[in-house]
Amino acid sequence: MALAGRDVELIEGTIAQNLRLARHDATVDEMRQACAAVEMLTAIDAIPDGFDARIGPQGLNFSGGQRQRLGLARALLHRPDVLILDEALSAVEPALEDRIRHRLRAILPQATILSISHRRDGADWADRVIRLDEGRVMAEPPSPGCARPGRRRRRPRADSAGLRAARAQ
Repeated sequence: MALAGRDVELIEGTIAQNLRLARHDATVDEMRQACAAVEMLTAIDAIPDGFDARIGPQGLNFSGGQRQRLGLARALLHRPDVLILDEALSAVEPALEDRIRHRLRAILPQATILSISHRRDGADWADRVIRLDEGRVMAEPPSPGCARPGRRRRRPRADSAGLRAARAQ
C-alpha cells in the first residue's frame, strides 16, 4: 500500500534520496519513469544537478504542486497493490491532474486506487464514486454511469441550481 497526500513530507537530502524512501533499490531509470508519469521529469532535468539536486528544509525550494508530484512519484516507485490519493494533486492545475490520473490506470493496471478529492470533476475516471457529506454517504451513482477503462463519463454541468439540489439531498 502507498499513500500520496496533499501535504508531502520531503527530507533534507537529494531528490533521489527522497524518491528512494519508497524503495531503496530504485534505479535512476525507474525514478525517471515515475517522475515522467507525474510530469515532473522536465523540471528535474532543468535543475543543474538533476536527481542529485538538494531539497531544502521541508522541500520549500519546490512549489506545492511539485512537492505533491514528487510524493506521488515516490508512491509509484513502491509499486503498490493499493494506492490512496488523499488530495494528492490539489495543488496542480486541473488539466495536469486529469492527465496524471488517467495515466495511473496504465501504470498500475491491477491496483486499487482510492482517490479522495473535493473536486467534482476528479471523479470522471473512477469505476465507482461515493459522495460524503459530514461523514455520511449521501449519494452513490450506479456503476454503469462511471468511467470504464477507455471510456470517459460525461461531466455534469456545474450550474448553481444543480449544485444546490445536490447539497440539499
